[in-house]
Amino acid sequence: MSQSINPKLSLFCPCQECNFYKKIDNKITKDGLYKTQNDKTPRQMFFCHGGQHRFSETRYSDLYNQQGNFKEYEMASKMGRAYLRSKLPMF
Repeated sequence: MSQSINPKLSLFCPCQECNFYKKIDNKITKDGLYKTQNDKTPRQMFFCHGGQHRFSETRYSDLYNQQGNFKEYEMASKMGRAYLRSKLPMF
């Protein structure tokens, strides 16, 4: 797993209860790794400095608490991306 956050992507707080929800001027930093029982691939934790709370990379997504491994998440993401690509208008 890469140790650098993609600099082209703006990170924002995904927690709807946070006052800094979707605000890109809020500072989000990496805050450690954790492993799940079903997968030994480390998962990333993040820290929202504005709201002073931690969240995992899947916490506020449909993948949260789904007991899959990282390969299954990756496959679901690719399938979703392919579906969305097929729905885009052709120019």
